[in-house]
Amino acid sequence: MVGGCYWGSHPDRGGEKGKRDRYRTHLERLRPGVADQIDAAGTQREASILSLARSDIDWHYTESEVDAYGVSRVGAKGSNANGTKSFAFCAERSDPRTWSTNFNSTFRETYEVKARPPDPLEDPPSMGFPPMKGPGKSWKGLLFEFARMEVSSVGDLTEFRNILNIVFDVVPGSSLKLAYSLNECLTTSVFGIEDEGGIDVDSGEGGVSITTKKSTESIEATAMKCIRFSEAAPYGEELNIMVFPFLLLWIPSLILEVLI
Repeated sequence: MVGGCYWGSHPDRGGEKGKRDRYRTHLERLRPGVADQIDAAGTQREASILSLARSDIDWHYTESEVDAYGVSRVGAKGSNANGTKSFAFCAERSDPRTWSTNFNSTFRETYEVKARPPDPLEDPPSMGFPPMKGPGKSWKGLLFEFARMEVSSVGDLTEFRNILNIVFDVVPGSSLKLAYSLNECLTTSVFGIEDEGGIDVDSGEGGVSITTKKSTESIEATAMKCIRFSEAAPYGEELNIMVFPFLLLWIPSLILEVLI
């Protein structure tokens, strides 16, 4: 992702010199000489592939915009011709109930609930994993998430607590699809200021499929998220400015978690 951002930060593409210098320093620390190769790329997609240095991995954005309604929309799709992850591994990590375990830098808590809590300031009780419906199995219901998003380089965070509608369909050993939408945003906290509500759009989808050709398994993964903070949220306007670049980095990282 840093490679793609560095390519896009070129002055001819409307980039900022300060950010460009930071991207270049990071890339050169990882792989000396790669920044010049990325600069010569014809497209951002080509730049991202060069930065991975993996010819068997291909990924690209399927959607990246802030639409006419102020909703940040970012999607990505990727494939690995020499995938090493089992489908069971992918299914368990993709199950929203396991996000706080597998992606704990973003999710503090994620678990299935029966209903929203009467008091939005209190966490609802967890249902746990019902019999025969453990991690990586199909389920449909409500998810409580306590998540966070970095909003500055010095580590300030916005935290939010949501109830999401979840549909998680798994075809064992073959494919899975996830769809989610906002049931209710309970609270949003920015710089220590917490208030009820805060997010008025939060939806998305994802999927993983594994195919076998000539005894070699290939993995394909997709992820897409749409989000908008309410104008009434603390720092709502600033958050809507920051969330789009955050998604441009975060969504591809989810794809690569499956592919590599």
